[in-house]
Formats: sequence, C-alpha cells, structure tokens
Amino acid sequence: MVFAYGIPIYRDNQIIGALTATKTIALFMDAGAGKGILGGDTYAYITDSNGSFLMNSQYDIFGQDHVLTQPFFKEGELENTKEKLANYEDVSFSFEYEGNRYYAMLKPLGVNDWYILCVNMLTESSLFVDRNIRVVRMLFLGVILLVMGLLVYGYYMIRKSNKNYNRQHIWIL
Repeated sequence: MVFAYGIPIYRDNQIIGALTATKTIALFMDAGAGKGILGGDTYAYITDSNGSFLMNSQYDIFGQDHVLTQPFFKEGELENTKEKLANYEDVSFSFEYEGNRYYAMLKPLGVNDWYILCVNMLTESSLFVDRNIRVVRMLFLGVILLVMGLLVYGYYMIRKSNKNYNRQHIWIL
C-alpha cells in the first residue's frame, strides 16, 4: 500500500501549488491486518507524537484511545518514554493486560511525527523462536548424522583396502 500526503504552497495568501510525497507502507499494513510481523499475531496501531491513536488494528483488544496510559505504561515509565518519543527513538516495552503478558515496540514512521505501535503476546513471540530453534536443531542433527555416516564409510573403505593389500602381498613372505 502507498501512503500519500501533501501540503499546500502559498504565495501572497493564495495557494499556487502543492508539495506531495508518497511512502510505501506494506509492512505496516500487514501488521494492521493482524499478520504476524513479530512472530505471531500482531496488533498494530499508528499514533501521533502525543500518543493518541490515529489508526487501530482491526483486531483491537485493548480498547484504548491513547498509548501513554495504563495498561501500556506505569507512571514511572512515562517520562522516559515521552523523552524518547521527543527524540524520535524506538521504544520497546512490555506490559500485562487481562492476565496476558505483551511485548510492544513504538517506532517512528518519519511522517508527521507519527509512530507505529506493534503489540504481540510474549507467548506468541517465543513460539516464533521455538520454531527457529527446532529447525536449527534438526539441521544440526542432520549434519552430525552425515559426518558420522561418512566416518563409518571411510573406516569401512580403509579396512577393505587393507584386506586387499594383505591378500596381494601375503605370497612375498
């Protein structure tokens, strides 16, 4: 999806043109559709620099209008988060909501001081890691079995070669 925005250009209080720009936001739209970009089902929001939600995920489960409130942040964390947002820095945090633990990330979009907020359940995130670990484990096991098989085959070939050598040279003695 392409996001387009523009501003009018004025001369003597009259609009004489417009400056426009576009940005491809396919990743953000995947997140907004609930597709897993953090390894599981992701809830994505676009917020302004004050933390107000501009766009909610279609699977909004929090029912909040503002990110800089409970359940997302505790009182002691707000000042540090506001400072990072003012400096256009990424903010990663975790919180608990209705008995579930969530991992979240606020990342600047580079447009109008907007941020994307991606929220994922911690259990879903670890499932992504578990799948990767399982694949690596299977590949490692396959490599070990291959090496062991080659060692056994090499041993068999050397032993066979030694028997043939001994048979050919036994008449010399």
